[in-house]
Amino acid sequence: MRKMTPLLTLLGLLLIACQAINAPFISMAEPTLAPAPTAPPWPTSSNDVPPASNPGADPIPVRLPTWTSTSSLPNSLPTAPADETSAGFNAQVAEIIRQIRPEDVYNYTAGLTGEEAVTVGGRSVWIETRTTDSEGLDYATQYVAEFMQAQGLSVTYQEWENDYEEISGVNVIGELPGTVYPDEVVVISAHIDNLPERGAAPGADDNASGVVGVMLAAERLSQYRFERTIRFVIFTGEEYCLCGSAAYAWQLEREGKEIITVYNMDMIAWDGNNDGHIYIFTRESNERGADNDLAVFDTFAQVLETYTLERELVPHLADTSDEYIDSWSFWVADISSVTALEDYEYLELNPYNHTSRDTLATLNLPYFTSNVQAAVATIAHLAGILP
Repeated sequence: MRKMTPLLTLLGLLLIACQAINAPFISMAEPTLAPAPTAPPWPTSSNDVPPASNPGADPIPVRLPTWTSTSSLPNSLPTAPADETSAGFNAQVAEIIRQIRPEDVYNYTAGLTGEEAVTVGGRSVWIETRTTDSEGLDYATQYVAEFMQAQGLSVTYQEWENDYEEISGVNVIGELPGTVYPDEVVVISAHIDNLPERGAAPGADDNASGVVGVMLAAERLSQYRFERTIRFVIFTGEEYCLCGSAAYAWQLEREGKEIITVYNMDMIAWDGNNDGHIYIFTRESNERGADNDLAVFDTFAQVLETYTLERELVPHLADTSDEYIDSWSFWVADISSVTALEDYEYLELNPYNHTSRDTLATLNLPYFTSNVQAAVATIAHLAGILP
């Protein structure tokens, strides 16, 4: 999660011209993965974000599924405790949740934070930083791309560059085609870049936690069929004016597909007081398109009521149109998006954020695992899991 002034946000999102270099980037052809860098991943580093093509226009209406089907989306929160007899319960989703284990969450995070070596391009490497323009970030993005390919997904890269900041980056997009409504797309996403720029930058909570959520979603959901297409997207450049997500939002505007939502995860593993609070950020309720965001929150809340997670979570709606998270890039483009973020209202954000002390050892593993389980279950319902 970035920390920026409103002025920098406006410069980043409204004045900088961000272009996708590979066009069209949404291709079913597999990318040619770059060879792993020859040097060890030590820190070395330091979008173009276009405005919405027609920011005054009404958003494209999204046809939302209903919670009472296996492709569920609720219109309201349940009025009674939900269990296996509830209308929204799906045995396949329950099994997916069961398969997301704390040990997997731990191991994948260890690989992204330099606690354990990972294999990239056939080599064993240590990812000790994921800062923008660093070799560590090159390792990390290729590692995730190769991981998605191993799950049988079609994987593409989207390159972007930012002349104002003099930086560039690569987004990774994995796709699982829908079998009934392939042009309706549900996106699950997270940014992979981190801070600080110098020294060790493990970024366990910010934002290896979100990336692990996307990885586990890809691993588990790729074993099933869905009505709608699911995309698993990793952004770079979040710490610099939301560069990667802005480039991807710009591309989605031009695809002509129906985007159900972009479910983004940013810092989902710190819970210092162990109270289980999780915030879902949406647009303000009076903004156009906000109803779609709020429906996604309702789905998330229904998932928490319906399924047994590693531990109980307490959901909070943050309808604030927060401009410091990747969802902002999609809201500007009139695309539905929500961001899951750890306890915010009670000033319990991770004190180690953007420091070398944001390590795996500081995370609350049951809380982290439950957030991943809830996110994956939410995506399964939004995409319409099939028997």
